[in-house]
Amino acid sequence: MRLSTNADLLVVGTREPVRAGPYIAGSVSHYCISHASCPVVAVPEQLPHPQYDLSDQSIRQHDFAVAAAS
Repeated sequence: MRLSTNADLLVVGTREPVRAGPYIAGSVSHYCISHASCPVVAVPEQLPHPQYDLSDQSIRQHDFAVAAAS
């Protein structure tokens, strides 16, 4: 996580739930969230039947994460 000290944002993928749920101990996403020196965005894998949150806040958060990862 040494490189995160100079980063503005870290984006990681995860197969785990992102909504304030527990993360599996030992997973890469859990390690990054716990140890990074910068903000972390955890992007969950797409579910077979996704339920989309189309609120204005959700769309702004999505756009921010996509722009930051580009």
